[in-house]
Amino acid sequence: MDSTTPISISKDQTEPITEAMMSPTHPTSSNQVWPNNIQYQAGSSSPLRRVITPVGAEYEALYLDNKERPSTDFWKQLGNMTALGIAVFAVSNTMIAMILMQFRGVTHTNIYVGQLWFSGGLGSFITAIFELLIGNTFAYTVFGAFTGYYFSIAAVFTPAFGIQAAYPTNEEFFNALSIFYYAYDILFLVFLIASLRTNVVFIWILFFVVLTGALLGASFSKVGEGQLEVAVQLQKASGAMLFIASMAGWYLLAVQLFAANEFNIKLPVGDLTRTGMLQRKAKRDEEAAAATIRSRPQPTSELSVESIKRD
Repeated sequence: MDSTTPISISKDQTEPITEAMMSPTHPTSSNQVWPNNIQYQAGSSSPLRRVITPVGAEYEALYLDNKERPSTDFWKQLGNMTALGIAVFAVSNTMIAMILMQFRGVTHTNIYVGQLWFSGGLGSFITAIFELLIGNTFAYTVFGAFTGYYFSIAAVFTPAFGIQAAYPTNEEFFNALSIFYYAYDILFLVFLIASLRTNVVFIWILFFVVLTGALLGASFSKVGEGQLEVAVQLQKASGAMLFIASMAGWYLLAVQLFAANEFNIKLPVGDLTRTGMLQRKAKRDEEAAAATIRSRPQPTSELSVESIKRD
């Protein structure tokens, strides 16, 4: 996909929290793969399971990977792991964004500690492991980094770890949080630049995640300075940016699940991979050549000429 983290700052209290992040569809294989990508059990005409084996531009767009196929055949035994990472990103970030914007007067973020541990963190961790197994370096790095991000923030706001209590003053604690967010925002910026070879939707997500991280870091910094009015405004702005990113996450999840279940609807993602661009260029060239042929005057057949002479 992801995301940055959340907080909730009100004029009466100051508290933070985080969120989660990031893509597509996928097959499995058992005995034989028959025409139309339907998997059959040997000796039977009944399909065991629908199997989708995207390659080329479709694989690159759905798996956020800049090669035409995975590095290993192990993926044929798996479902699409990227969809899980995008799902936990979308749901976690939507909730966090609404708290950051103080929707319906909610300012405390305690409820999202569990969300960070068991949805954003755990879901991203599982996704990262399987992306690693199929050799998808970029997606593995993104989901793995978000795993560390979610778990780190969850630990900060879990009282049993005693992290916040270890700081002598709230000012130092919130300044430390701002440094944490700024550091991760640099990482998100690197992901954004690297994503320029994936698709427009993923770039959209990371672009607003970067904005969210910068605004959250600034918000915590203002809390440390005691400027709560400014901090609240920055927090709400970060929530708006994160909400936009999460909506793109829902869209990307729909793209992947629709493809996994073989819907006739194929939602566009704005594929920017090399294979995708080459295929689109080849298609444009083919269409242009066909149009040129159609525009040429058709030669009159000999039969037609003779029939005209007789007439």
